[in-house]
Amino acid sequence: MDLLFRHNELRRYQKNLAEDSYSAFMEQKILFAEAPTGLGKTDALLGAALTVAEKEDLTVFFLTPKISQHRLGLEVIRGINKKCQRDFSAVDVIGKKHMCIHPALKNADAESFYSICDSLKKKEMCPYCRKAVGYNRMESETAGILFSRIKEKIRNSTHNEMVNECMENEACPYEIMMRMAKDANVIIADYYHIFSPGVREGFLMKTKKDMGKSILIVDEAHNLPKRLREDISATINTGILKKVDAEMGSMGYEAINLSDVLQDWAGKKMGKNNEEKGDVLEFIEKIRENYELGLLNETLLEIGDEYSFKTESKSACLKLASFFDVINYSGEEGFVDIITKKESGYALSRRSLDPSSLSKCINNFHSAAVISATLNPIDMYVDLLGIDKKRALSKVYPSPFPKENRMTLITEGVTTKYSKRVFEEFVKYAQLIERIYSSSPGSVVVFFPSYKVMKSIIPLISIKQMLVQKENSKPHEINEMMHEFKKRKSIMMAVQGGSISEGVDFNNNEIKVAVVAGIALEEMGVEVNAVIEYYDRKFGKGWEYGYIFPAITKAVQSAGRAIRKETDRARVVFMDERYNWSTYRRIMPEDKYIFTRDLEKYMEVFFK
Repeated sequence: MDLLFRHNELRRYQKNLAEDSYSAFMEQKILFAEAPTGLGKTDALLGAALTVAEKEDLTVFFLTPKISQHRLGLEVIRGINKKCQRDFSAVDVIGKKHMCIHPALKNADAESFYSICDSLKKKEMCPYCRKAVGYNRMESETAGILFSRIKEKIRNSTHNEMVNECMENEACPYEIMMRMAKDANVIIADYYHIFSPGVREGFLMKTKKDMGKSILIVDEAHNLPKRLREDISATINTGILKKVDAEMGSMGYEAINLSDVLQDWAGKKMGKNNEEKGDVLEFIEKIRENYELGLLNETLLEIGDEYSFKTESKSACLKLASFFDVINYSGEEGFVDIITKKESGYALSRRSLDPSSLSKCINNFHSAAVISATLNPIDMYVDLLGIDKKRALSKVYPSPFPKENRMTLITEGVTTKYSKRVFEEFVKYAQLIERIYSSSPGSVVVFFPSYKVMKSIIPLISIKQMLVQKENSKPHEINEMMHEFKKRKSIMMAVQGGSISEGVDFNNNEIKVAVVAGIALEEMGVEVNAVIEYYDRKFGKGWEYGYIFPAITKAVQSAGRAIRKETDRARVVFMDERYNWSTYRRIMPEDKYIFTRDLEKYMEVFFK
């Protein structure tokens, strides 16, 4: 086969991935692939997909969880066009909210934004939409001329370049982007453009694309099940309901006092624990005693729209309406309702246990590739995502990096097991981390299982050059911390599964030692127990799918931050004796693991 590829030749193992992808796409299969960092998977996948798409007249959808990954996809398309003399067009698609240039919507939250945007368009009051598509025939013709000019100028450009060009022309970037997507060969987008049913329906209709005539590539798919579960979960609390009343009062409406209803109902349901199973539908019935739910929801949307537009603030009314939408969407199976008692009152949640209600749409595509550097065990992802097993293919590719560039240790005698989380154990961790830092020739990153454990250990460590990831850190705070980390030898404290362990690239071998301190097992509670029970009923693997495997995925992702290219050299320390237990080792990557207490000995030998 003659694969489209932007470089002169395919690298080691990259060729295997490209050929396997090509075969899967041609045979209309769904490929699940674990491909380590550095393999060149984006080039391999897009090259194979475009080769098949050109033959079969298909569109390629390339989905990523992070906007920062879109640029690489565009670079691959441009490179293939130049080297292979093709004319593929690609569109960098991000959410409408992130592209909007209307000053009145700049500070709106998600619920407020989409509601107000729709309202402005229906009332023909958005000047930027008028310039992009027009509200009548004459305006549409003028918009068409402007679109042709913009399209020619920003073809195969990033979303930022598109926004800047549209700002100059005072035209809605999202509408321009949607028009460009109609003719695009490749659409680079976020997960929710395909996996959120409401968004997908409008997106495919606007772009005139058909899943059955498209190849789907899902990158960084290890987080997809959890992300989709979050997307169909919702929570309200006493505070939100009190804000609903205040908001309604400020807009001249009578309060509905649902905070009192929640307080009374939840108070009777709660036992001695701070968390109990609940029944959202029972709470809804309490509301129906005084209100017709459909009419109430319409009122909330109207008030929320008006409030957000006038105040440029987040709307509690829209938050409550969104909660009702989730309840209407969800069924009895695959969800758990939870009441939580807090100092400020009560919270009521409906939590999704099953992502397949959203992800099973993958089966509707012509073919697909679901890929990540950590997709082990692959059978779990096939199960959780609801994939047709007759179409599923599984492939695991070895690391392209020299094995001698990495040493992997497991420490004896320490653990973050819940029963061992005592002061003496935290002191052991602090001492080990100090010893590792002092004997390392460069910077160290420590990934803790949770902020709670991290906060227990950090005060016991006496290292001056310490950078600490804060809970709910903003992107600019992470960027500032990364800048400081790269300036000199230092130690960074982060958490497994957080933005630093997955969303940040260390491209210049900044990490000499990556420490995975403990195992990020979820704290047992109503939701975790419900997940385990549900997966046990559905797959017979509750503990594995709902508890053990997700924790090991976080650990492996964190460890992978240390080596990002062939010339990097680093040591990885799994700092918990449980990593040597067969329960965990059997799902960790194949490697030469050294189980030891003498960390300095191996540190000195390795770096010499």
